[in-house]
Amino acid sequence: MEAQCACGQLVVILPEDVTPAVVACHCTACQRRSGSPFGVGAYYPRALLSFSGDSRAWTRQADSGGAFTTHFCPVCGSSLYWTTEKHPDAVGIAVGALQIHTFQRLSGLSGKRPGMAGSRSPPPPSTSRRAAADRPSMAGPASAACSPV
Repeated sequence: MEAQCACGQLVVILPEDVTPAVVACHCTACQRRSGSPFGVGAYYPRALLSFSGDSRAWTRQADSGGAFTTHFCPVCGSSLYWTTEKHPDAVGIAVGALQIHTFQRLSGLSGKRPGMAGSRSPPPPSTSRRAAADRPSMAGPASAACSPV
């Protein structure tokens, strides 16, 4: 199985017979890294992975105080994998970059962010016909995978 960046230049070969630990983090740093409300990673033992292509690395201080190093493609900019000082024998792989997205369980999610189902935040804006009619239309065709709601 492979994980790759958007342009395909950076690739990680993963073992198919290993079930990774999958974590969804909602800290601000993971939101910025992923560009979404959660940074979702599948953690594999480093010794079982092989890497090809050129990568660049950027290191920040994690909330734990240790180093958190993100590896990204210098061509397309995709954040593909990361390593941590706290767990040096593991590599986190961006779940969206994997060929297969089937995992049995999601761990590491504590608490709820405002706006998530089950949180105590206000309800989302109305989706009635009148509210939809007041919104500007989105010109151009949308792909099935990235279609606006």
